[in-house]
Amino acid sequence: MIQPINELIERKQFLTNLISQKEEALKNAPRGSLRISRGKKRVQYYRRLDPKDKNGIYLKKTETDTIFKLAQKHYDKLVLKSARKELKALEQYTKLFPAIPPEEIIESIGAEWEKLIHPIRETNAAYISNWLSADYEKKPIKDRREGFLTDRGEIVRSKSELIIANYLYKRGIPYRYEYPLNLRGLGSIHPDFIILNVRLRKEIIWEHFGMMDNERYAADAVNRFKWYQMNGYYPGDNFIFTMETKDNPISTSIVIKMVNKYCI
Repeated sequence: MIQPINELIERKQFLTNLISQKEEALKNAPRGSLRISRGKKRVQYYRRLDPKDKNGIYLKKTETDTIFKLAQKHYDKLVLKSARKELKALEQYTKLFPAIPPEEIIESIGAEWEKLIHPIRETNAAYISNWLSADYEKKPIKDRREGFLTDRGEIVRSKSELIIANYLYKRGIPYRYEYPLNLRGLGSIHPDFIILNVRLRKEIIWEHFGMMDNERYAADAVNRFKWYQMNGYYPGDNFIFTMETKDNPISTSIVIKMVNKYCI
């Protein structure tokens, strides 16, 4: 699988920052290098001020600060060398990277061409449309007056779910509300949201546990959490969650961070 270009850009930025940090650290490092001698009973440390000096000056136990700084200097030099080499390779690689990956050619070729060809992957628009067209029966809300109307025109059960649903809709992220899911060992459940990460073409379950200060509710949430993992849904991968209590309600900023991290 070709590594997405945005991941390469993020990696290059990480390496650039790392190189700057280590260059600055090495400017402030003590002179010389550390030699470690491992004997039968103890380890001894020596400071080499001259590269030609194979032995160096013995460092006493009282000079632990110098020992640690020289050890860190050795490590930083190795990290710097590796980071520079990787950054150079990535810069060369990204110059050769196609402006449009093969899977996304269909998005740029034009509607008239789309009618005449068999693409290796359907367009995002078609993929989203097909995914959203799934017909399913939601859990009934007995009294619609107890629910909350989203910007997409559906009823959700809580203000917190309303915040999540409205932000997903605002960002144009496809989702299904309370879509039925069968978990082996637990049976049929209705997760709060199933999100479609279009870039990764991946479904992600989002559960909001809204009454974690209720002992029975919290126990049920932990049990459900366990069965999600038993069925291959892992936190931070294809399963995300938010929690709240009466005194610590969910905030819009948390929802935004979750969406930016996992759903786009």
